[in-house]
Amino acid sequence: MSPTYAPKQTTTRGHTVPIDDIEMYYEEYGAGKPLVLLHGFGGCAKNWHPFAAELSARHRLLIVDLRGHGHSTNPEGTFTHRKAACDVFLMRRASIGTMPQPVQEMYRECAQRGDEQIRQLIAQFNAMHDDHDDMSFTAQSLSTIAARTLVVHGDRDRFFPVEVPVGIYRSIPNAALWIVPGGDHVPIYDSTVPFTSTALRFLDVPDSK
Repeated sequence: MSPTYAPKQTTTRGHTVPIDDIEMYYEEYGAGKPLVLLHGFGGCAKNWHPFAAELSARHRLLIVDLRGHGHSTNPEGTFTHRKAACDVFLMRRASIGTMPQPVQEMYRECAQRGDEQIRQLIAQFNAMHDDHDDMSFTAQSLSTIAARTLVVHGDRDRFFPVEVPVGIYRSIPNAALWIVPGGDHVPIYDSTVPFTSTALRFLDVPDSK
């Protein structure tokens, strides 16, 4: 990593590093095989803290704030998943309305720059409705994924019916599917769901030769 991209420490665990046009915040824990953890839209690195201790016992964790989220900046004021993925790749190389209460709380907890950041994120989220090029979840595009993939979904998700993860699972060649009984949106935060042990069991399967 060149001096230009030397990370700047922001907290005891967190650092920022310039990536393209933004300052990206990340945290690092543990040692061993790298595991990059990405939060959902409106979230931040803090969302992974409940799992960090157990996961970092067997992996080197890199947890980031995506552009415009948490501590990371976003001067352009727009967000696409394609651009966010590019940010992560480069890093490895060098008023809420009718939202459900848990989602509101997540936005409040993660928005380091207050209400203005929340308003920007909501506007960016709503803009995704008209962007048909950013994400492509067609069976054909999903079939090109070569990595082992574990799809986790709650069967009581209020936003995405169970047919969505089932379709994803069937389209990705080397996928496994875990439907959490009674699970709501992002069911891994339910204390009765054995997420970390299940994820580690999946992650630590030796790569086939």
